[in-house]
Amino acid sequence: MRPIQTICGKSAPIACPELAEGAPEGRPFFASFFWACKKRKSPKAKSENHNKKTSLLPLTLCLLLFACQPPTPQIDPDLLLPKDPFPIGGDFTLTDHNNKPFHLSDQDHPYLIFFGYTSCPDACPQTLARIASAYTLLDDNTHDLKTLFISVDPNRDPPQALKTYLSHFDVPAIGLTGSRDSINAVVKRYAAHYEINDQNSAAGYLIDHSLYTYLIDRNGNIRFLFRASHTAEDIATVVRQLSQ
Repeated sequence: MRPIQTICGKSAPIACPELAEGAPEGRPFFASFFWACKKRKSPKAKSENHNKKTSLLPLTLCLLLFACQPPTPQIDPDLLLPKDPFPIGGDFTLTDHNNKPFHLSDQDHPYLIFFGYTSCPDACPQTLARIASAYTLLDDNTHDLKTLFISVDPNRDPPQALKTYLSHFDVPAIGLTGSRDSINAVVKRYAAHYEINDQNSAAGYLIDHSLYTYLIDRNGNIRFLFRASHTAEDIATVVRQLSQ
């Protein structure tokens, strides 16, 4: 005997009892019919759902990996390395602290360059100390960065005096000197300046000089100008971009 289903309050046999198998009792026929259809999905529908889930798996993995990545540190816009070099600077020839000729165009290093003198009471030691701190922050691939200390006091800064002075700082620095005319030419080319003051004082004369530190790339181009207010961290941030 066929199973009985209630339709509009009357008992009637079910035309397709296999569709209603396992359906909750007391439901109207059409509800049982759709319940059975939902329960018994076709193999094709199951395959389509499986394919959809499988196709979403790579995307899900990518999103999870992206979410697990540490945030990229944002660089201060003022510390972004300009794409184009500065329209100043260029090649020069001076004498290094080993009393040998130094031609910038012959070098294959990035450089930090600044002008100063060994008798400077404050600005020069502070600059060298800041550069030394920057070196400790730099990566291994920036260790070919050198520093050039160009003296604006050739009368008191012969090569040996420069070598002794720079040995007190943990910086791979090269001291440079030359004739007054040679130094003045470099100062002008790099838009720097200096002025000798108090020549008659008991402690000797002092020199007011520009405090910029120039970042030079391997091609001898000026890529950044550091002010005295820039920290060691600022210097390291900019130099890393030069090596990228």
